[in-house]
Amino acid sequence: MMMDFYKHTWLIAWETLRSLNKHYSPVMEQTAIEEDVNPDDWGMLITAFSFHPDEISEEILQKRIPYQRYANRLESMRHQGLLSRSGDLYQLTPGGEKIAWKVIQAAYQTMDQLHPLKPPEMHCLNQILRKIVLACLEAPEPPGKWCIKHARRLDPGESAGITVKLDQYLSDLVAYRDDSHLAAWRAHQVDGPTWETFDLFCKAEIKSLDELEERLQHRGYSSEEYQQAIELLIEKKWLERTKNQIQVTEHGENLRNQTEETTDQYFFTPWSVITDSEAEMLENLLQMVIIGLD
Repeated sequence: MMMDFYKHTWLIAWETLRSLNKHYSPVMEQTAIEEDVNPDDWGMLITAFSFHPDEISEEILQKRIPYQRYANRLESMRHQGLLSRSGDLYQLTPGGEKIAWKVIQAAYQTMDQLHPLKPPEMHCLNQILRKIVLACLEAPEPPGKWCIKHARRLDPGESAGITVKLDQYLSDLVAYRDDSHLAAWRAHQVDGPTWETFDLFCKAEIKSLDELEERLQHRGYSSEEYQQAIELLIEKKWLERTKNQIQVTEHGENLRNQTEETTDQYFFTPWSVITDSEAEMLENLLQMVIIGLD
């Protein structure tokens, strides 16, 4: 019963984060553009900042998003003077660090101007979310904690504004959702592109290799690699060919449903740290934030 309630509340939490993002993301992009950063690269710049002073690489970045190739984007940022390179490793340059911080500060300043709830209500909301975030960090494995621990590196600290803190806690939970989903599907011993291919067929968003390529052309993988992914999925009997299309088998559908259930189990187990009244308050306050941001 509580699992269904948590699922519904999480959908509201996700929509709350999207509502916040609509306010500050354009400001971040505009600030980056004013600093001559390629519009396609400012998000990666913030990612690099979240690792700084540690180095990054395609392999490191794929720990959270294993569906994407990053080599071209990393090189693009190097050519802009935002990153320096040593072998396969990249590090934020002093100029890149300065711009990244300026972009983040623009987001914080925008959020500080947002007042979707009265301060006591926002404080209450943040306290509940913080309680869940800490429980996620302390939860037994699986799932691992790489994504959420990394997300916490951008924590703005106790002196930050209450709306900035709200954004951080929601982002932390998104990261733990990633930890949970990665642990669930990686148990099936496939790589990121193969799982994403399977997932899109399961959602009936694609029915052929051509549609798959068109949908995922931004990922950086070749037609041959996606063809190999499809062949592997057919070999595993997760997918099958019919006369005109590729479709999910009953076995594949059951496997994906089981994976989604495992993801939910991993993700929502730490939520039991809050009381029923806190869970109800969390849902109500999140809904009020969305309304207040509209």
